[in-house]
Amino acid sequence: MYRKKILFVTIILCLFVLLFCPPLLEKAVSLFSPKEAPPSYRQDYSARQEPSSDPQDSSLQDTGAALSTTQMDELTALMEKRYGYGITLQSCQGTLCTFLKEMDRPAEGTFLFQAEYTSRRDNYLQELLHFLGDFYPCQNMSIQWKETGEGLSREYTPVFIPHSWGGFSLNAYCENICDFLEYCMEDQAFSQNPSLISSFTLSFAGSEADYQDVSLDAYQRVEFFNRLYAFADAFTVSALNAANTPGSENSVDSNKVPLSPQIADYYLGLKAACAFSMGQETEYRLVAVDRAAGSSYYSLIVVTDKGETCILVNPDPYNGSGGDARWLTFLDDKLGFSCLAYSGGSYGSLYRTEDGGLTFTSVEYPSSMAALPDGTYYNPFVMPDKVYQEDGQLYLVAGQGPEGDYYGDTGWCSGLYRSEDQGKSWIYVGEIPVEDTRPN
Repeated sequence: MYRKKILFVTIILCLFVLLFCPPLLEKAVSLFSPKEAPPSYRQDYSARQEPSSDPQDSSLQDTGAALSTTQMDELTALMEKRYGYGITLQSCQGTLCTFLKEMDRPAEGTFLFQAEYTSRRDNYLQELLHFLGDFYPCQNMSIQWKETGEGLSREYTPVFIPHSWGGFSLNAYCENICDFLEYCMEDQAFSQNPSLISSFTLSFAGSEADYQDVSLDAYQRVEFFNRLYAFADAFTVSALNAANTPGSENSVDSNKVPLSPQIADYYLGLKAACAFSMGQETEYRLVAVDRAAGSSYYSLIVVTDKGETCILVNPDPYNGSGGDARWLTFLDDKLGFSCLAYSGGSYGSLYRTEDGGLTFTSVEYPSSMAALPDGTYYNPFVMPDKVYQEDGQLYLVAGQGPEGDYYGDTGWCSGLYRSEDQGKSWIYVGEIPVEDTRPN
């Protein structure tokens, strides 16, 4: 009797649920229905196929389908596996996600990069390079960037720009570039991908040159420095010679009108820093007309008629530069050369005229690429000493200046250069022994 009552109550409750609570019935049925396995997003990272480098690759296109939380977490884990911790997901647009990377060495800061879920491509390394360049503590040099491509295909090429031409040191320039590369290689991701920098650009005196001989796989500083130095020397000499233009020509000077007696007496009363006689009747003189901060500023005059006539040929032959005029020579009535020493006489610049002194142009000559004790190249021949002609050839002798300390195979020496275009450019010939005239 008791069982019949229980059965009756159960039937009544079931009828109640069926009539008045259908959702509860559906829930009960689902508990006993077979379940479909959830989709798996797990990937075999060890068998990951490297993405295409083609910027037109369709895998880079946003599919429009938003990623699930599981997929976002999966992509974040993949980025951490590739590039270490400190990576935070910032946002996703379709399958393209933006991440924030926190850095503590070699520079402290953060940068953003992107990764695409379907293709597993990312631009971490390129954004890392840009970040390291922006935070690098440059000395006498700045780093700018050339950008190509967009999105995941964007690539950065560093451009190294010295802060000034004046007092430019090729050795310091190349040292700074080597220091930057070694600074970048302190980062593990960079050091594991040395081909990240396959080229860079040198910018100097308004010209640019792409340096392609970048191989960091087996980087050795001295060997890399010397290859870079040889390339940069040829480039900077050419760039400076292209940028150096003659000083403006004065209309009175071009007519070589004799000065009035009063003004002539002023110039004739100035002591000549150096002079050159052309025949018995004509003498060219460089006279200091001003002095500031330890440097003299010169004018070029020509004296004729045994000192009776004075002509101002060029009021500023060194085009605004000051220093110490060392010598002046003319090979004929048009072609001439002079040296202006600077930095306390430690270095000198070569100047050339092809119009009898009306205008002068600074001319650079290449490095001899002598080796320092550590094996790196430099140029010890920093002081133009003389220009002369011999057997139809034009030669330049460049010495070491008062602070030189280079001894070649034959002892104390100077550098010999030859020109095939009347002194507009020079070719290094070799070392020649000379007497050491430095003060003891």
